[in-house]
Amino acid sequence: MSLDKPSARPAPTWSPQTRSLVSLLIFVHLFALFVGVTTYTRPSDLQIRLHELFGPYLRNLHFTAHQVSYPVARYYLTHALPTDVDFTCQVEFTAPEGAQQQVSIPPAGLQPLIRARRYQAIANAAGTMADPEANEDLASILPKALAGGVLKQHGAAQGTIRVRANYIPQIEDMAEVAAGRRTPPTNDVYEAKVFITGDSVELLKKANKLDVAPVHPAGAAPASPRVPSPQPVKP
Repeated sequence: MSLDKPSARPAPTWSPQTRSLVSLLIFVHLFALFVGVTTYTRPSDLQIRLHELFGPYLRNLHFTAHQVSYPVARYYLTHALPTDVDFTCQVEFTAPEGAQQQVSIPPAGLQPLIRARRYQAIANAAGTMADPEANEDLASILPKALAGGVLKQHGAAQGTIRVRANYIPQIEDMAEVAAGRRTPPTNDVYEAKVFITGDSVELLKKANKLDVAPVHPAGAAPASPRVPSPQPVKP
């Protein structure tokens, strides 16, 4: 008895209209991506108008790279700017057993990466708000919360918190042979003493040199500016 082989189904074929529509959609998609990437730096008027045309499509698919759109694509691995500064928060304290300890935020090798990015975002926010010209009460909110949490977690009563800016190294320094010259420059933008009293956290910010008035010796009055005497006018 022979078995009947199932008949092979014919391969589906697209109509010319369908092929033309799919080709058009693929072209529009690739052209929108090209517009989004090329309008990141120094866009022309034509590129700006094209980006506004494809803006809803790019934003819904998170493909937009325009500076005034969300989410902003920074291209930080290939197009670093002077304003691309990462910050780290360092809390130093003495543990109850007497050992000196330091906790960094974000800690090195933190996993998963999404958690490391969140810690980095907190440190960057603390460094950005630590502007000398900004409100001091606002600048102390995050350092106070971070330092207070670390000290309470380790059972310490006081410590020091520093917010450090990690700047981009210069291109000339990267060509140096000495490893020390290739180290990115840093700067402490905020430093304060932290005290735990009961359930409250108190900060004592370290004064900057520009914020401190000159101290005169005891009993000495500050020198008054010398006013030149008027000179007679020759006829």
